[in-house]
Amino acid sequence: AVLLALFYRRTPEILSDLNIFLGVAMTLSFVQFLEFLTFHHLFGPWVVIIRNLMKDLTRFAVILGLFHIAFAMQLSSVYQPVYPEPKTNLSEANANATVNGAIQDPVVIMVTLFFSLFGLVDPECLPSLTRTPQFTFVIIRFVFGVYLIVTLIVLINLLIAMMSDTYQRIQAQSDTEWKFGRATLIRDMTRKSGTPSPFNLFTNLLYYIKILCKHRGTTANLYVDLCPRAFLL
Repeated sequence: AVLLALFYRRTPEILSDLNIFLGVAMTLSFVQFLEFLTFHHLFGPWVVIIRNLMKDLTRFAVILGLFHIAFAMQLSSVYQPVYPEPKTNLSEANANATVNGAIQDPVVIMVTLFFSLFGLVDPECLPSLTRTPQFTFVIIRFVFGVYLIVTLIVLINLLIAMMSDTYQRIQAQSDTEWKFGRATLIRDMTRKSGTPSPFNLFTNLLYYIKILCKHRGTTANLYVDLCPRAFLL
């Protein structure tokens, strides 16, 4: 965000991009606190559990995505009009085309199905049919009900079972998992520079100048002082 502000003009589009990058950076900075909580004997096992639960959630998202796309494509095909468009004036035709295009768009249907998982979409709120037989609306409601049964009853319970199994497995050996995570964090911190890039260029430069001034051109202990810093780069 700082680099974008320095090298680009302050147009509304750039300011919007800066706000987006700033929001992402702030979110990641707070999430990074979870990594440092690994040191704590109480929060350390929880951090390990959260990390493994996110892996389970990723695997679950793949299965959910397959069903989600399948039902969205089916509903999108049902919403396709089959009757010819009636003759109307130009303004009404453009309005109907816009509405029909939004209804028939698979992306819009995928978004509708996604928010239906959280109970934000009722069957009565489904888009109305245009230029299709009326009995197809019964098929749409049936497919929508099957989608909710498969996702909310089958897949969500599968996710709960996966998370419960992961939680019990890690909780049974929480002490070992916590000590392993703490050792891994200590190892990573010793291998990395204390200052994030690109600011570590300035701090390393000051460190080298200080070492050179300390030894005043002698090379007896210069290599010993510079070696640990070189591994951190």
